[in-house]
Amino acid sequence: AESKRCKVELAAPPELSLKGHAELLHRAVENIVRNAVRYTFDRTTVNVTLTVRADGVSISVCDDGPGIAEGALAAIFEPFVRLPDQQAGHGYGLGLAITKRVVAAHDGSISASNRESGGLCIEIALPKARSAQAPGV
Repeated sequence: AESKRCKVELAAPPELSLKGHAELLHRAVENIVRNAVRYTFDRTTVNVTLTVRADGVSISVCDDGPGIAEGALAAIFEPFVRLPDQQAGHGYGLGLAITKRVVAAHDGSISASNRESGGLCIEIALPKARSAQAPGV
């Protein structure tokens, strides 16, 4: 982020715990933040927001970049997809596909939407941890 003179800001509750595979969740969120920093315009802010909801936790990462064509929003989560208007650079189009699989393995969902003010938001919704049930229930 420093090389683009942009910032990454986190808004999160003071205490928040998730049940899941810590390393996989870390990599999933890192993939999204890395992409947001890559595509946001210079001297802007990437906002990472964690929200506790009644049904679980929401993690959103929003940038101030060019956004994505509406028809391509779902495709960015498929393996080897690189959109023609993306900047030339590193990668094979696997980061968001891996992120989608990690989120699915945690019974969550992931989506992308363009911001009205410009830029892209990716949201991960993870369900509340289920309490253990007695066998046979």
